[in-house]
Amino acid sequence: MATEEPKKVTLDWLPNEILLKIFTYLDSKDVCLAVANVCERWNYLTRDVTLWKNLNLLCNKNMSIDYLIFVIPKMPLLKSIKLQWRTDVHLICQQLCRNCEDIRQLELVCCGQVKESCIRLLADHFPNLEVFSLGKCWSIEPNCFNLICKFSHLRKLNVSHSRCIAGPLLREIADSCYFLQHINLDYVRGLSDDDIIYVLESKKNNLLSLVLYGECLTDITYCYLEKCSMLRILHLSSCLLMTDKGLRSITKLNSLKSFKLRLGTNLSTEAISNFLLSDMASKLEYLILSRLQGMNDLATLNISTNCINVRYLEVVYCPNVTDQSREYLVAGCKQLKVLHFRQNCPYRYTQC
Repeated sequence: MATEEPKKVTLDWLPNEILLKIFTYLDSKDVCLAVANVCERWNYLTRDVTLWKNLNLLCNKNMSIDYLIFVIPKMPLLKSIKLQWRTDVHLICQQLCRNCEDIRQLELVCCGQVKESCIRLLADHFPNLEVFSLGKCWSIEPNCFNLICKFSHLRKLNVSHSRCIAGPLLREIADSCYFLQHINLDYVRGLSDDDIIYVLESKKNNLLSLVLYGECLTDITYCYLEKCSMLRILHLSSCLLMTDKGLRSITKLNSLKSFKLRLGTNLSTEAISNFLLSDMASKLEYLILSRLQGMNDLATLNISTNCINVRYLEVVYCPNVTDQSREYLVAGCKQLKVLHFRQNCPYRYTQC
């Protein structure tokens, strides 16, 4: 008696929902240039709005503008795009405004020659933008930053390394962008306690992440941070004026999962040790400690015994930390996935 051959199972057997889930793991360019050309069904699925919520177009410096002019019109449902090391931002943005229906996330990273007319065009075409970055961009026309206020639906803003964000403009952005939950002001110089507190006061109930350059900030700001009860990410650089009082206040942020502290020259060893023994520190999953003179092997031992949930850890350029600390961390931090431990030896500090 002949046995029947088993029926072959193919991708065509999968329901649309499963195929769409698979497509989310592909590159956006593959979806519009390859998947869309397989068959009528797949072509139909590549025009599903839910699919494009999870796809991002990355435009790095190796992509020619001719290629982007070719591919962007094939992505009318594109929601998210990141430009890296580009000096032709205005040409790419023109293509987006001509061909895309509703961009929600636009990140310019290390891009140059950003024009006011370009940002104004984006504000006119994509008023519902939720994520916007000018992080580490250079040669930006000053009025570009004033136009940020037009993106009233922003939830995430990155203006790191900007030389044009002054206190009054930052306050105006805080007032205009009511829904802001993520703010990156790293290496934004000259901001005062009053400027930052103004922002914190308006966002304290919803703020989820904050990156600050503490060059001019005192304990007044760091103590005020305890009112931001929802804060999950707090990264602080160049905390030259922070004292033990300011560090103690941060231990009250019980929702914090990621913390960075860099160049806290006035922090005592006792304050750092107590901070690392706090209940808040025990919940951290991401911890960066850099250029801390008060950091020593005993404080590092506190990480290994108390910070039981830490997965990513950096202890770098701390002159009073020895190689013994590395053994403490490896032995004690059972959840650790990434450890950066380098040049922890005496050296001359430079304030940067």
